[in-house]
Amino acid sequence: MKLLHLLVINAIKDIWKYRSFLALILVVMLIDEVASHVSPKLSQFIEKPELSKRMADISSYTYTQLVDQLIALGGHIEIFLVLLGGFFLKALLSLWPSSDMRRMHRQERSGFGVLDSLLQLRWKQVGWDFVAVSITCLTSAIGLVIAFLIGLLFWSKNQSPYSAIFLLVTAACLWPVIIAGFSYSSKIAIISNGSYLQKLKVFVLLLSKLSIFIPSWLFYGFRIYLEAFILGVVPIVLSRYVDTWLIRIIIVSLLICPIYAFLKMVSFKLFLYLFRNQSLVREEYAKYYRESSL
Repeated sequence: MKLLHLLVINAIKDIWKYRSFLALILVVMLIDEVASHVSPKLSQFIEKPELSKRMADISSYTYTQLVDQLIALGGHIEIFLVLLGGFFLKALLSLWPSSDMRRMHRQERSGFGVLDSLLQLRWKQVGWDFVAVSITCLTSAIGLVIAFLIGLLFWSKNQSPYSAIFLLVTAACLWPVIIAGFSYSSKIAIISNGSYLQKLKVFVLLLSKLSIFIPSWLFYGFRIYLEAFILGVVPIVLSRYVDTWLIRIIIVSLLICPIYAFLKMVSFKLFLYLFRNQSLVREEYAKYYRESSL
């Protein structure tokens, strides 16, 4: 019950206390939606496969076309520009709210404070975020390659229509870990003290410590599918009644903003709870831990 109170009740209280955080989340959502709409997509550089819902088609595409198309992607300089732009967008949309929540939990936040949270960000924090995101992507890629090779063994023997199942299941299982890594990277990045190596030692606990890995996997798995449901249903309903794209995005953001802000706040409090025994984190939020009796 204490954990539920820390994560849920206190999250609601903090959002109510710092109501300007809702404005920040609204801005973040609008930036994300607009950027997603106008930015170039990776799909424009790769031929879109025509897949039916049958596993045989998915397996055939995975082991006869996918690798060639991924290699072809590497020949486009635009791909690297898109990925780099995507990272900086992620850094802005993740580090800015994290910086704001850091100030809240250190009781340094006063007034509107949203712009101050942005101005407190430093390039070295962006650099650390890049390191952590790269580690997350690399470890996930290794897992996917292993799953791909296992499936390839089955495909090469008898072209089993279910050869891609292991790869798909692995990708689904890794997705919450990837999102957790992206989330924790920004939360560790904005810690004021500590070297890159000290922060790295804290970050890798996500993958090396079960007491952190399992709750993170469960929470972010739930969060992913909840957000997917909300972001899927609301726009579909609105699209029937609102024709203008920009107005539709604004309405969607306004409707979803409180839920998204709540999930952001809960994820920050979960981070503080799971990493409470790490001196780097504990020193940064000493007053919060004392008042929360953690």
